[in-house]
Amino acid sequence: MSDNPFKSNLPEGFETGEKFHPTLTDAQKKHLSEVSTKLNAERLSDPEYYDRIANISREIAKRPERNKKLSETQREYWNSESGKQQRSELQKKNWEMHRETMQQALADRYKDGTLSKKISNALKESDIVKEKAAKRVNKIQTPDGVFNSRKEAAEFYRVHPTTINTKLKNHPDKFYYIEIGNGATGYKDKK
Repeated sequence: MSDNPFKSNLPEGFETGEKFHPTLTDAQKKHLSEVSTKLNAERLSDPEYYDRIANISREIAKRPERNKKLSETQREYWNSESGKQQRSELQKKNWEMHRETMQQALADRYKDGTLSKKISNALKESDIVKEKAAKRVNKIQTPDGVFNSRKEAAEFYRVHPTTINTKLKNHPDKFYYIEIGNGATGYKDKK
C-alpha cells in the first residue's frame, strides 16, 4: 500500500488530464436522470437556494458581453438557412393556430345568433340611426299627390318601392323628389 492517503478509486491506466466517461446502460442513464431530477427538485424547494440561483441567473443575464454574444449568436442562427426555414415553419404554425382560434371564436360568437340580434336591435332602436334615416327620406311628387317616402308611394300604388325608383327615372316629369335629404340625390329638382 502506498503512503498517499488520497488514493484514487479510478481504474488503472487513468492519467490526470484525460477525460473519462464511463459507459452507462440505458437503465443506468434513466436512473441517474431520475435521481438528478429528484435532487434538483429538493434543492429548488428550499427558498434560500432558489433565491440564490435566481440572483446568479439575473446577474449573468445583466452582463453586456453575454447579451451581445447571445444576440450575435441568435442573429447568426436566424439568418442561416435552417433558421430561415424554422422561422417560416413557426410563422405558418402561428398563423394556422391564430386562424383556427379566430374561426372558432367567431363561430361561437354567432352560433346562437344572440350577438347579431343584439346589434340589429340596438341599431333599430338607436335614436341616431332613426334621425339619419329620417334625413335620408325624401318627399316624392306623383300625379296623385305628395308622399313622404318611396315606401308610402309604393303602398298607395300597391307596387314594390323599386318600381317607384323606375318611375322616378323613366317619368321625371310626373314622379320626382321635391326635397333632397342628407345622402340622397333626386332625379329631378323641382320646387
